[in-house]
Amino acid sequence: MIIRREAIKAVLPATSTDNSRYFLTAVQIEPDGIVVGTNGHVLLTAKDRSPFDPADFPNGTRTAVGSPEKPVLLDATAANRLIAAMPKKGTIPILQALQIAQDDKGTPFAAATDLQIPAVVDLQFADGPDAPRFPNWRRVMPKDDEPYLVVTLGVPVLEALIKSAKAACNGGSGNGPFVRLEIPTAAQHYPNGDQSKGLTSALRVRITGMDVDVVGCAMPVRS
Repeated sequence: MIIRREAIKAVLPATSTDNSRYFLTAVQIEPDGIVVGTNGHVLLTAKDRSPFDPADFPNGTRTAVGSPEKPVLLDATAANRLIAAMPKKGTIPILQALQIAQDDKGTPFAAATDLQIPAVVDLQFADGPDAPRFPNWRRVMPKDDEPYLVVTLGVPVLEALIKSAKAACNGGSGNGPFVRLEIPTAAQHYPNGDQSKGLTSALRVRITGMDVDVVGCAMPVRS
């Protein structure tokens, strides 16, 4: 299978950097191409809408005899190393992706190449005897048929809130600072799907800093 670089990079921010929680310092790649990262507080998944054909990945790395039929784990450090091995620019889109495969000995591996210097790392099967205890992410993921309220914030809005929180908390430490979003009880919404409701009213924002309190509002994206 071929996993786009964007899918890996999209979930890496959710992986843990705490070596004592080594089982959360990797991303899990499912047989259907879903990539998962979590640090126990944030869970992110990514999947390519238009996957590349594995047969189009260039030869010259390690001979692939098929894709893993079970979930595999790719350490976040190794993932970044593979991403660095991809060409920064180019006209061959598949070179901006990882090959996830098995060799003739049944060992899963990930490979990247710029057509000059290939990079290959061995992977672990998620259910192996020595594999890290990656969480059962499907169990904690909200179900699609559950009622929910949609709140969509633009990236510039989120960046502004994060910068404000860091400034109010002098950079923060540990798991802080925190940004609290409050949905008004009389919020305006509009239908968006079968059971979901999209919010159109402003969200109240509260940030409790070290010496200052920040109160404001953020407008959701009307999609």
